[in-house]
Amino acid sequence: MSAGFGPGLDGAEVAFNVAPGEPGLLMSASARFGTIGEGLLMHGTTLRSTALSLRGAWDGVSAAAYQDLTAVTAAHFDAAADMSRIVSSTLSCYSSELDRCQLAGRVATGEALRCLGEIRAQNAKLQAARQAAAFAEEGLSSARSQARAARAMGPVGIAAAAVADVEAAASATALAVAQADERAAWGALSTAQDELEAWRARGRRAWDEAQAAAERATRQIESTTIVPPPLAGMPGFAPLTVTPPFTPAGPLVNPGGPALAGGLGFTASPLTRSQILYGREQPKQLSPEEEAAVRAKEAGERYDDAVFRGARNKLNHNEKVAARTRNRQKRQNGQRQPPKGGK
Repeated sequence: MSAGFGPGLDGAEVAFNVAPGEPGLLMSASARFGTIGEGLLMHGTTLRSTALSLRGAWDGVSAAAYQDLTAVTAAHFDAAADMSRIVSSTLSCYSSELDRCQLAGRVATGEALRCLGEIRAQNAKLQAARQAAAFAEEGLSSARSQARAARAMGPVGIAAAAVADVEAAASATALAVAQADERAAWGALSTAQDELEAWRARGRRAWDEAQAAAERATRQIESTTIVPPPLAGMPGFAPLTVTPPFTPAGPLVNPGGPALAGGLGFTASPLTRSQILYGREQPKQLSPEEEAAVRAKEAGERYDDAVFRGARNKLNHNEKVAARTRNRQKRQNGQRQPPKGGK
């Protein structure tokens, strides 16, 4: 995923990133799991209704066994329906929050870039005003020197002194204008810098809120397992475990065996990772400016504080990614902490 800044732009300019991800795909996945949950619940209700209608009309050992099996199977349908609805609700909530955070990030990005443009423009005006002020001061000093020299010549220097006085007045006016322009540029520059920091703070807050929403969804989904009901004649397959980052596991049809009553079937393969949630499992690369800021910070030299904060955020993110990767590999390899006392 791109950082969301458009062609030629990147997060280094505004010192924050827009959370990537696809809220639309997440919402589609939510709808699919909602449909699964409704279908599973309907099948459980149908099984119970059928068993209830046979009570009194069918007795004996077979009838009792049928009632018991129906109760177990219907309970599995209910549990699977509940888990499907939980997944659907979690995906829906995360999709809405991610969409909101992305919008806030894009708005903050646009405003931060506007502020950066204003800062560049006011810096240019400030430099021009300073140059104009220096030129006017030089002209004023020269005109005053010429006027003093002309007056020292007595009556013959009156005309030259008058010309010098006019030039001095013009230079004084130009100096006043340049100084006013310099003050205005300073004020506008300060305002733009304050606005830039405010929009940067909003952009970082949108990123942090998206991260928090992703972590909440991750915890909820990781604790959810959809176990298919036991059905006679169905081929064996592993429970469907939702592990974010997540996306639908392909067409919601059963690859083999009889379809459930009403035509509802589902795949039970684990949902794939790393396709939707933001790419949080990927380390972030520091830009040359950020690397320079980190080195300058470590060396005790001057550095751009905004650039360094962006680099620090990436470094913190990379440490978390590395820790999550190690923990995930330990779980996958079945590694466990040794018991206390070495037993």
